Order: sequence, then structure tokens, then C-alpha cells
Amino acid sequence: MLGELALDGRIKGIRGALPTALLARPRRYAGVVLPRENSTEASVVGGGVAVLGVESLRQAYEFFEGLREVVPTTSDISSAFGAAADHDVDFSEVRGREQAKRALEVAAAGGHNVLMSGPPGSGQTMLAKRIPTILPAITFDEAIETTKVHSVLGLLDGRALIATRPFRAPHHTICDAGLIGGGPVPRPGELSLAHHGVLFLDELPEFRKNVLEVLRQPLEHAKITISRVMGTLTFTASVMLIGAMNSCPCGFYTDPQHECSWSPLAIQRVPLAHFGAAARPDRHPYRSADSEVQGADRLKPGRDLVVDSRARQRRAPARSKARASACSSSRSIVSAGTRAPSPGSSNLRAPSSTLTAAGRSRRTT
Repeated sequence: MLGELALDGRIKGIRGALPTALLARPRRYAGVVLPRENSTEASVVGGGVAVLGVESLRQAYEFFEGLREVVPTTSDISSAFGAAADHDVDFSEVRGREQAKRALEVAAAGGHNVLMSGPPGSGQTMLAKRIPTILPAITFDEAIETTKVHSVLGLLDGRALIATRPFRAPHHTICDAGLIGGGPVPRPGELSLAHHGVLFLDELPEFRKNVLEVLRQPLEHAKITISRVMGTLTFTASVMLIGAMNSCPCGFYTDPQHECSWSPLAIQRVPLAHFGAAARPDRHPYRSADSEVQGADRLKPGRDLVVDSRARQRRAPARSKARASACSSSRSIVSAGTRAPSPGSSNLRAPSSTLTAAGRSRRTT
């Protein structure tokens, strides 16, 4: 049993009902009794655990005395995922921006962080808001982990499950505790609320340096550990970080339509290291710079390579299986019909130069 008892006998809703109900499954409890307003979110537990929602202390007493029957609350998980598939915005609505969209497609496929740079009005915020629509669909286990974080903070608003990848865009005045979590009683921050989703930092240079520095460890380990005298808490934080910034302080350094008021020497004096760990090149393998949409780009159709990536995601498992079988068969043929070259043999492939995804040239043999 779990709930908040009011002075008039009502049982009020609580935070963290889903994580609490999840503890009943490994302990093989027959059911849990929760406030009525929390029964919907706890009903996704499954595993034979009945979720009983009551509205008052009298209802709970009569249920345990056998005087009242309480019907277990159920949720339709498939309908929740089906309704979440309809997004308010979509990547197919973007016209032009071929270079930026291609970079975002590659980053979304590999879960890489992205730093976008360009003049005002180049569509960085518009692109960032539509990135969750091209990410792979969230799985049930990922949805449970994300819903647990929102349940602890009481942000479900009657929903049974967070069936879409979250998108969080905190303001640049946020403090470090609001971003990664903390406080007198530690609670998750914006980074944990974006778990299995996208964390968008617009106007990245405007964030305080100490706020950006605290992102270093969570981005590497996908979790946040907060230690206090009362104990140590660990919050999940597996996110895709998207940063957006202007090319220079005035914003028009790369804009062909406006003249930049800063000299090249003054722009070079603004070091990227001032922005903290979140702006380092190794934190953002993919960078995109784009300008305004020109007249010809506005007339281009919305369906492009980025939208077609959804179809490629469905074909990827079959293609990978065929490639694996082909490689295994070729290895067997080579091992059966050829022999390794001798150390003095000249039948060796000369080194060749290839271009990596980050744009650097490496040597392969």
C-alpha cells in the first residue's frame, strides 16, 4: 500500500508510483494498492501484479474486509505506442538544408552528439525539434526507464507511459543542479528527463561555463552520481546532445545576406574552449553549418534521404544478416582454397588513404 492520506480521508496522489509498483514484480506480490490518480501509470507493470486504485481510506478498509470489490486498473500499451507515433512536427516538413539534414541523419543513426553553427534564422531550432521523429522508435524497456524519471517528478499528467523519445530544451539561465540534478533532496534534472531522447542546448555560448562543465562525465558514462551526507543517488542520463550557436558574437559571420560587424581577428579571440566541455570537438563528432534557405530550396520536395532513413531502418536487420552470411561463406572459401603469403612475398596491398566520418585522413593496410 502506498498513498498520501488527507485529513478528510481522501487518498491523494503521490510521486514515484511506477518505480514503487515495479518493486512488487520481483517480490512476486499479488498486487499493490495505490491512489486512484496513480493507478494508470502503475498499471504498465504487468507480470501478474494487480494494480488497485482507491480514492479514500474507507474504500481501502472495505476492500481488505471483503466488503467492496476493487477492479484492477489495466492499460492498453499498444494503443499508447500507436498514439505516440503521430508527432506534432516532422522532419519531412523541412525544405532545403541538405547538408545539415544529412549530418543529422548520420548522427541520429549512430546516436552521436551534434553542434550546429550558423546565422540567426538558419533553422537550427527547427531542425533540432524534429530530430526525435527520425530516431528509432522507443522500445518498451526504454519507455519504462523514461517514465520512471517523469513519475518521480510527477510530470506524467495522467499518462500511463512515455511512448515517445523526450525532447528537452532548457533555457540558458539554468543552473548546474537544474541541468544534471541535485538540491537538498536530490532529484533528477533536465539531463535525466531527456533520457533516451534529445537534450537541446540553444544559444550554447550563453550557458555558464560551470553548467557546461558538469556535462563531461554524464555524457561519457550515461549516468549521473550525486553524493550527499544522506546517501548516494544515481540517475540515468543516456541522451543525444544537440547544441546550437552563432558563428560569431553578432551572428552574421557566415551569412551571405548580412555583413558581420566583427573582424576575423576578433572572432579568433573568442576561443571555443570558453564554452566548456560540451563544445569540445570530441563531444560533438558531427558539426553542421548552414545558412538561410534560398528561393530554389523552398521549392524542393520535403521527401529526401532523411525521410527515407525510416525505410532503411526496417531493411537494416535483413541486410546485416545477409552480409554476415556472405562474409562467413567467403572466409570458409579462403581458408579452404588459399594459403597465407610468406613473409618475403611481394603480394601485399599498398597502403591507401580513406576519409573517416569525422573528416580526417587515415592510413589502412
